[in-house]
Amino acid sequence: MPEPRAPGPLSKPWRALRAFVESLAGKLLGLTLLAILAGNVMIFAPAMATFHETWLRERMNLSQIAALALEGSPDFAIAESLETELLDNAGVLRAALQRAGERVLLLESFETPPRGVLITYDYTRASDAERFWWAFQTWLAPDGRVLQVRARARALKAANSSRSCCARRRSSAR
Repeated sequence: MPEPRAPGPLSKPWRALRAFVESLAGKLLGLTLLAILAGNVMIFAPAMATFHETWLRERMNLSQIAALALEGSPDFAIAESLETELLDNAGVLRAALQRAGERVLLLESFETPPRGVLITYDYTRASDAERFWWAFQTWLAPDGRVLQVRARARALKAANSSRSCCARRRSSAR
């Protein structure tokens, strides 16, 4: 059994590295690296949050188009194959519109959503920090997670309209 070596002086390369880190040049290099990392975070965080929100809003817009296709049909009825195609193209499981304080489920997929906790993102009241945190959570989340997303509707006649959809996160959304 080999004997443990007694702690002795640092080897020559470690002494040179320690001397450099403690020198003015080493300290300036460290500060420069910290400033660059901080700048990258300040650029990356808003860009990531914007990308995530844009991706979700695209799902919302497509689900709104699907819901409007249903509203345009007589008796609010369309073929199941068309309903499935509209939801699949939108990448959502459900599409609902809220008008005058009442949310109405217009389209629903026959596909059973995965079991687990339904995560809700409410973009009607979200702060910038929440938007970044949601994007970061989605980036690290496993595939197949189901989100309920709420946001203000665009181009709806009623001023107090909002929309909601349940989007399934797929691996291509990363």
